[in-house]
Amino acid sequence: MGDEPHILAFEGIASLIMEVLENIVAMVKQHPAGIPLKKLAVTYNQTYHNNLTLPTLGFDSVASLVAYLDRDLVVEGELVLHKTHRCSKRAGALTKATEDSNNIEEVLEVIVAMVKQHPAGIPLKKLAVTYNQTYHKNLTLSSLGFDSIANLVASMHRDLVLEGDTVHYKNHPSSRLAAAGPSAKASDDKENKERTLEHIVTMMTEHPHGILLRMVAIFYSQKYHHNMALSSLGFKTISCLVESLKEDLVVKGDMVFHKMFQPQNQPVAGKTAKAREDSRPATPQRPETPQRPATPQRPATPQRPATPQRPATPQRPETTICLPVNPLFTATQPLVKLTQEQLFQRVKE
Repeated sequence: MGDEPHILAFEGIASLIMEVLENIVAMVKQHPAGIPLKKLAVTYNQTYHNNLTLPTLGFDSVASLVAYLDRDLVVEGELVLHKTHRCSKRAGALTKATEDSNNIEEVLEVIVAMVKQHPAGIPLKKLAVTYNQTYHKNLTLSSLGFDSIANLVASMHRDLVLEGDTVHYKNHPSSRLAAAGPSAKASDDKENKERTLEHIVTMMTEHPHGILLRMVAIFYSQKYHHNMALSSLGFKTISCLVESLKEDLVVKGDMVFHKMFQPQNQPVAGKTAKAREDSRPATPQRPETPQRPATPQRPATPQRPATPQRPATPQRPETTICLPVNPLFTATQPLVKLTQEQLFQRVKE
């Protein structure tokens, strides 16, 4: 039981070593021209972004490592080659023509392998450049027996397919569509167009305040992370595209709205103030205030017999007092100013 951690650790190291050795073989196979023995570790670091630490793998030199991989690799001069790519001189049975034929087959195989590593495909006009960047050697068409890149790709129809201006590996999903024929491609284009138009309508439902007509394509790109190609959808302008969606979208001025959010009661161009005045409801007339009935006159107060006059009292400074008037008569009787003598007389009365 105590040895299990050591056993597991050893198995993990062994698995790591095997992975590194397999990576070395795969790397050399991707270089038909070979890799200089002294640059094998540098090329490994550039390819896998990891250092090739020989002591960790149990080797004291790159040469001993390559010798251990003799089932797949071979050293010719200063170059490490994969056995499928070695171009050593062959005596006897192989003639120069046979060697040239093998070289062509090898080049075609590595082209297929290169395209296979690009899921998005490689533009036809950049195939030779990509070959040079990948294998560090020129793709010489004349030595392969072809006069154009297109003819070279056509000769590899079992593995490669040309879609428009792009070369794809045949098992690529889009290449299966090309193999299905024009009808399948047209059907797929129709589905893509319908899906794009549905996405546009869905996007507009998320913008109740509308989107500027010239900004629709930008909003679409930001939401769905790919460009809205008008030409592939069959439209020349964004206005034509929106017009095709008139059942769901509407344009007001320079703004596009979904019909569920379109502004209501907007004045139409040419009918401005007059339309606004005509549509404004008339101001209701206030009812006339009924006339308040006339206040009946009070009957005259009968005269009382004269009271014998009291001796005159010294007059006090005259004070003016304003008596409140009955609110019922505010409309007809103003405030009355009384002197102190008049007030006294009123109190007596």
